[in-house]
Amino acid sequence: MLEVGNCQMTNDEEKTHFALWALAKSPMIIGCDLTKVSKESLSILMNKDLIAVNQDPASTQAKCMIGCNYWDTILRRPSVWQTKLSTGEVVVAVVNWRENNWKNYKFYLTDVGLAPKDGDSILVRDLIEQKEIGSFVDSHDRGSVSVDSIPGHGSKVFKFTVVPSEVSTTAEEPVFLAN
Repeated sequence: MLEVGNCQMTNDEEKTHFALWALAKSPMIIGCDLTKVSKESLSILMNKDLIAVNQDPASTQAKCMIGCNYWDTILRRPSVWQTKLSTGEVVVAVVNWRENNWKNYKFYLTDVGLAPKDGDSILVRDLIEQKEIGSFVDSHDRGSVSVDSIPGHGSKVFKFTVVPSEVSTTAEEPVFLAN
Protein backbone atom coordinates (compact mmCIF):
# COMPACT_ATOMS: atom_id res chain seq x y z
CA MET A 1 0.00 0.00 0.00
CA LEU A 2 1.23 3.49 -0.82
CA GLU A 3 2.39 5.57 2.14
CA VAL A 4 2.15 8.91 0.31
CA GLY A 5 0.10 11.36 2.37
CA ASN A 6 0.56 9.68 5.74
CA CYS A 7 2.90 12.42 7.05
CA GLN A 8 5.75 9.96 7.58
CA MET A 9 8.02 11.07 4.70
CA THR A 10 9.44 14.24 3.22
CA ASN A 11 8.07 15.48 -0.10
CA ASP A 12 11.14 14.08 -1.94
CA GLU A 13 10.73 10.72 -0.18
CA GLU A 14 7.05 10.60 -1.18
CA LYS A 15 7.95 11.30 -4.82
CA THR A 16 10.58 8.55 -4.73
CA HIS A 17 8.20 6.11 -3.04
CA PHE A 18 5.48 6.76 -5.63
CA ALA A 19 7.90 6.55 -8.57
CA LEU A 20 9.40 3.25 -7.43
CA TRP A 21 5.92 1.87 -6.74
CA ALA A 22 4.86 2.84 -10.27
CA LEU A 23 7.95 1.35 -11.92
CA ALA A 24 7.61 -1.82 -9.85
CA LYS A 25 4.16 -2.26 -11.41
CA SER A 26 2.71 -2.54 -7.92
CA PRO A 27 -1.00 -2.02 -7.29
CA MET A 28 -1.59 1.69 -6.70
CA ILE A 29 -3.59 1.34 -3.48
CA ILE A 30 -3.73 4.66 -1.65
CA GLY A 31 -3.12 4.26 2.07
CA CYS A 32 -3.96 7.74 3.35
CA ASP A 33 -7.12 9.59 4.25
CA LEU A 34 -7.92 11.55 1.08
CA THR A 35 -10.04 14.03 3.05
CA LYS A 36 -6.95 15.09 5.05
CA VAL A 37 -4.12 14.71 2.53
CA SER A 38 -1.94 17.76 1.72
CA LYS A 39 -2.05 19.37 -1.72
CA GLU A 40 1.58 18.31 -2.32
CA SER A 41 0.86 14.66 -1.50
CA LEU A 42 -2.33 14.69 -3.57
CA SER A 43 -0.44 16.03 -6.58
CA ILE A 44 2.05 13.14 -6.23
CA LEU A 45 -0.81 10.63 -6.10
CA MET A 46 -2.34 12.20 -9.22
CA ASN A 47 0.85 12.12 -11.34
CA LYS A 48 -0.56 10.99 -14.69
CA ASP A 49 2.87 10.29 -16.20
CA LEU A 50 3.89 7.83 -13.47
CA ILE A 51 0.43 6.26 -13.36
CA ALA A 52 0.69 5.69 -17.14
CA VAL A 53 3.99 3.83 -16.63
CA ASN A 54 2.39 1.69 -13.93
CA GLN A 55 -0.63 0.93 -16.12
CA ASP A 56 1.24 0.28 -19.40
CA PRO A 57 0.05 -3.22 -20.34
CA ALA A 58 3.24 -4.31 -22.10
CA SER A 59 5.91 -2.92 -19.78
CA THR A 60 7.46 -5.10 -17.14
CA GLN A 61 8.60 -4.45 -13.60
CA ALA A 62 11.65 -2.14 -13.62
CA LYS A 63 15.06 -3.74 -13.22
CA CYS A 64 18.05 -2.28 -11.41
CA MET A 65 20.65 -1.52 -14.09
CA ILE A 66 23.28 0.50 -12.16
CA GLY A 67 24.14 0.64 -8.47
CA CYS A 68 22.69 -2.78 -7.75
CA ASN A 69 25.55 -4.69 -6.15
CA TYR A 70 26.41 -5.24 -2.51
CA TRP A 71 28.99 -2.43 -2.27
CA ASP A 72 26.72 0.06 -4.00
CA THR A 73 24.10 -0.72 -1.36
CA ILE A 74 26.55 -0.49 1.55
CA LEU A 75 27.97 2.81 0.26
CA ARG A 76 24.46 4.02 -0.65
CA ARG A 77 25.37 5.04 -4.16
CA PRO A 78 22.50 6.02 -6.45
CA SER A 79 20.75 3.22 -8.26
CA VAL A 80 19.23 3.37 -11.73
CA TRP A 81 16.05 1.43 -12.48
CA GLN A 82 14.72 0.89 -16.02
CA THR A 83 11.60 -0.34 -17.77
CA LYS A 84 10.56 -0.25 -21.40
CA LEU A 85 7.07 0.90 -22.38
CA SER A 86 4.85 -0.64 -25.04
CA THR A 87 5.71 2.36 -27.26
CA GLY A 88 9.42 1.45 -27.15
CA GLU A 89 10.22 4.41 -24.90
CA VAL A 90 12.52 3.77 -21.94
CA VAL A 91 11.73 5.02 -18.43
CA VAL A 92 14.62 5.45 -16.01
CA ALA A 93 14.51 6.27 -12.29
CA VAL A 94 17.71 7.50 -10.61
CA VAL A 95 17.38 7.11 -6.84
CA ASN A 96 19.61 8.78 -4.24
CA TRP A 97 19.61 6.63 -1.10
CA ARG A 98 21.64 9.14 0.93
CA GLU A 99 20.30 11.93 3.15
CA ASN A 100 22.36 14.56 1.31
CA ASN A 101 22.10 15.81 -2.26
CA TRP A 102 24.05 13.82 -4.83
CA LYS A 103 25.75 16.12 -7.33
CA ASN A 104 26.70 15.46 -10.96
CA TYR A 105 25.51 11.87 -11.34
CA LYS A 106 26.36 10.45 -14.77
CA PHE A 107 25.25 7.34 -16.64
CA TYR A 108 25.15 6.18 -20.25
CA LEU A 109 22.11 5.44 -22.38
CA THR A 110 23.60 2.06 -23.27
CA ASP A 111 23.60 1.20 -19.53
CA VAL A 112 19.80 1.48 -19.56
CA GLY A 113 19.17 -0.39 -22.79
CA LEU A 114 19.15 2.50 -25.27
CA ALA A 115 21.45 2.44 -28.25
CA PRO A 116 20.48 5.30 -30.56
CA LYS A 117 22.06 5.36 -33.99
CA ASP A 118 24.31 8.24 -35.06
CA GLY A 119 22.14 11.25 -35.77
CA ASP A 120 19.10 9.99 -33.86
CA SER A 121 17.51 12.51 -31.53
CA ILE A 122 16.57 11.69 -27.93
CA LEU A 123 13.54 13.40 -26.40
CA VAL A 124 13.67 13.63 -22.60
CA ARG A 125 10.70 14.11 -20.28
CA ASP A 126 10.84 14.47 -16.49
CA LEU A 127 8.00 12.26 -15.24
CA ILE A 128 8.02 13.54 -11.66
CA GLU A 129 7.79 17.19 -12.70
CA GLN A 130 5.63 16.23 -15.69
CA LYS A 131 7.46 18.45 -18.15
CA GLU A 132 9.59 18.15 -21.25
CA ILE A 133 13.27 18.72 -20.60
CA GLY A 134 14.25 18.87 -24.24
CA SER A 135 15.93 16.83 -26.91
CA PHE A 136 19.46 16.22 -28.04
CA VAL A 137 21.61 14.50 -30.62
CA ASP A 138 24.73 13.29 -28.89
CA SER A 139 27.90 12.83 -30.88
CA HIS A 140 30.47 13.91 -28.27
CA ASP A 141 29.72 11.95 -25.07
CA ARG A 142 28.31 8.87 -26.82
CA GLY A 143 25.03 8.88 -24.95
CA SER A 144 26.14 10.35 -21.65
CA VAL A 145 23.42 11.66 -19.36
CA SER A 146 24.35 13.98 -16.48
CA VAL A 147 21.97 14.73 -13.62
CA ASP A 148 23.06 17.93 -11.89
CA SER A 149 21.55 17.20 -8.48
CA ILE A 150 19.41 14.53 -6.84
CA PRO A 151 17.95 15.51 -3.45
CA GLY A 152 18.58 13.35 -0.40
CA HIS A 153 16.24 10.33 -0.49
CA GLY A 154 14.97 11.83 -3.74
CA SER A 155 14.86 10.66 -7.31
CA LYS A 156 14.68 11.78 -10.89
CA VAL A 157 12.52 9.86 -13.36
CA PHE A 158 13.01 10.35 -17.08
CA LYS A 159 11.33 9.02 -20.18
CA PHE A 160 13.65 8.71 -23.18
CA THR A 161 12.15 8.62 -26.67
CA VAL A 162 14.41 7.88 -29.65
CA VAL A 163 13.50 9.80 -32.80
CA PRO A 164 15.22 8.38 -35.91
CA SER A 165 17.57 10.79 -37.69
CA GLU A 166 15.37 11.09 -40.78
CA VAL A 167 12.74 12.92 -38.67
CA SER A 168 15.10 14.63 -36.21
CA THR A 169 15.92 18.34 -36.43
CA THR A 170 17.76 18.82 -33.11
CA ALA A 171 21.18 20.42 -32.62
CA GLU A 172 24.08 18.20 -31.52
CA GLU A 173 24.55 18.68 -27.78
CA PRO A 174 24.75 16.33 -24.80
CA VAL A 175 21.84 16.46 -22.40
CA PHE A 176 22.33 17.89 -18.92
CA LEU A 177 19.41 17.32 -16.60
CA ALA A 178 19.04 20.07 -14.04
CA ASN A 179 17.10 20.15 -10.80
